[in-house]
Amino acid sequence: MTENPELLSLHAHQQHPIKGENQTSASGWMKSLSCAIMHQLKNDTKTLFHVGESLPRQSQQVTILSSKLDAFATLLDLTPYDDEGNLTGRLLPVSYTAIQVVHTICPNAIICIDKKCAPQCLLQATRPRDVPLVTLIKDNIPYEDVPVLSGNCQQCNTTYYADHEHFKDNHGLWNKCYLNSARFLKIGKNTWVDQNFSHSVLSGMYNFHASASAYTQFWNDCTSVTNSDIQVTQHLVWQAFVQESIRTIASGKKINLELREDLTIHEVVAGAFHKLGNTGIIETGRENSCSQCTQPYKHTADFIVNEDPAAVIGADENNTIPALTGEYANLSAQEATRE
Repeated sequence: MTENPELLSLHAHQQHPIKGENQTSASGWMKSLSCAIMHQLKNDTKTLFHVGESLPRQSQQVTILSSKLDAFATLLDLTPYDDEGNLTGRLLPVSYTAIQVVHTICPNAIICIDKKCAPQCLLQATRPRDVPLVTLIKDNIPYEDVPVLSGNCQQCNTTYYADHEHFKDNHGLWNKCYLNSARFLKIGKNTWVDQNFSHSVLSGMYNFHASASAYTQFWNDCTSVTNSDIQVTQHLVWQAFVQESIRTIASGKKINLELREDLTIHEVVAGAFHKLGNTGIIETGRENSCSQCTQPYKHTADFIVNEDPAAVIGADENNTIPALTGEYANLSAQEATRE
């Protein structure tokens, strides 16, 4: 009902006819909505009627359901007319801001998965007043002030987050395990995204050869249509690309990547390539090549961008121009250009 203000406006006008028109609670507009609802329910119309009501023929069901929807629209005040029948204006789309869902970002594990601890329960690791509030991009819709919760095992001191686990290795060093099953990924200090966002970044860069900067501009332009003030940066997009790439490749190998906790994003890329790269060949790309992506090796490029204008007339590695003879034979490229 709340998603079709145009249809309800058209129906409401037939509820308030002018001279020569007939009033009906089961207008053609409402009947069309009734048919759409019945089609959505695969003609299982028992849920649309009371237990004591007899189920009439399908053609009669449409009329009865239309009258029910008309009464429902009136109850919800989804009409452009007031109680006295005066037109108050166009029926506008319903805003869901007041009834917006509350999201939380929690660990995916419900118990400690260490063999020595299981089934040890996880305790909330952060005091309520210290729980960080972040921006979550879910289904390409930004949500602000979303709490990020973490769980802690009191026995092994492993901390569980929504996208990774934080634990000590056999040498007492803190490591980070990237979870392939993560629903949400942290791509910035105060920004989390769902895998719909990160997969879109990965797909856009591979299928459209888009740069991180280009995808950033694309996403920000799209969200501006929804009047959202949330903008992503090139660094966030690159982080999403790295995070999704790691999990895509690691999932194909059926392992969860483990790296040191204190690595920068560049070191994460190097570490992931070292552990997942099969000595230089990514497994998922082994059979994936095309004439546009792979070309025969060339010792000398066909086109060289060089700010030195003398380079286009054949300067060698010593910056000498062998094409010049006579008194200019031993001049350097810069000197020959001035001459």
